[in-house]
Amino acid sequence: MSAESRQRILDAAAALFAERGYAKTSLVSIEQLAGISRGSILHHFGSKDRLLVAVVERNFRDWVANTLERISDSSGLTGLRAVHENHRNFITETPEASRRFYVLAFEALAGNDELAERYAAFQAELLDIARRIIRDGIRAGEIRKDVDVDSLARIIHAVYVGIGLQAQFEPGIDIASLYADLARVLETAVAPGGP
Repeated sequence: MSAESRQRILDAAAALFAERGYAKTSLVSIEQLAGISRGSILHHFGSKDRLLVAVVERNFRDWVANTLERISDSSGLTGLRAVHENHRNFITETPEASRRFYVLAFEALAGNDELAERYAAFQAELLDIARRIIRDGIRAGEIRKDVDVDSLARIIHAVYVGIGLQAQFEPGIDIASLYADLARVLETAVAPGGP
């Protein structure tokens, strides 16, 4: 029951943090949604802050695992396309998870140092994945040799973070067109013979 209880607590906290934000979510509300006593929540996580970090950590691990599964051994343009599709799916098919990502990112920016460290580590991991895809693509001749690997990885990452943020504030935005246009721009910019 312990692993199941932990999972129920994480699920309830994740849903409430995404819906209300961290500050407006009480342990009582998590207790009620999870159907598990506050004592059990504290037993598993120690504090609301530690629960927040556990929710973020689980979200990151799920996102990285999903990304790695989608890209598999892809590199170059194929790998960039897989990352592109994975991000589009994250925004369009899992809007609650996407919202939670941004809500919790703002919590990290609000002064939660441990959470900020987790976000920084997560960003570094995603950038490493992008750098690998780009380097392998350069070696394979699918990506121009003159691109700055680190700069391109950071630009791509920033664009996806920005699209996700726009989707939070503009729910009616034409996501399909935005992603289609971005795919064309990226491929034109990085393919050999591009600008």
